[in-house]
Amino acid sequence: MPAQDEPLMYSTVTWERIKAEALGPECWVRNMVQRVEFLAGMNSLLSDLPHTASHLLVEIGPHSALQGPLRQIIDAHPISDPPPYSSLLTRPKDALRTFLEAAGCLSQHGCELDLAVVNNQVPQDISRLVDFPPYAWNHTEESGVINRWWYGWSNPVCAECHDCVRWIPVGEGVLLHRHQRCLL
Repeated sequence: MPAQDEPLMYSTVTWERIKAEALGPECWVRNMVQRVEFLAGMNSLLSDLPHTASHLLVEIGPHSALQGPLRQIIDAHPISDPPPYSSLLTRPKDALRTFLEAAGCLSQHGCELDLAVVNNQVPQDISRLVDFPPYAWNHTEESGVINRWWYGWSNPVCAECHDCVRWIPVGEGVLLHRHQRCLL
């Protein structure tokens, strides 16, 4: 078993524990090409948890998308002490707040956090692979979502269709059973 301070990572492709040294390009190609077995990987992880001193599940991603499936898997697994779950980002919450909540959860469970590294306060002699220029995000305007019906109405098939009959697709439908709405 790993040392107490060593994080565990399980592959959802091989269903077994994976070490940091194995996280090379081959591992990521395998994750992209082979079938992902999330349930089997999580069951493998949960089966090994009683052998470890403490355990936490931290989701690192753009949203807590796996919280629901994780909860179902944990509820179905015969584990006496389910691990706490935390996500670094959760929509529509403030990213700083969710990050700090996750950091607080880790700290409460005895994990040491190196916030200097998180805040990029490390020596600058570390070379970066790519130096992207900063992107100027425009947070002053909201972007609108245009549904298919409105897009079909505002972008007719022919330029003369603004005054004639138009058939606009409605819903997804199967190719042979498409529904359309007639607008005069």
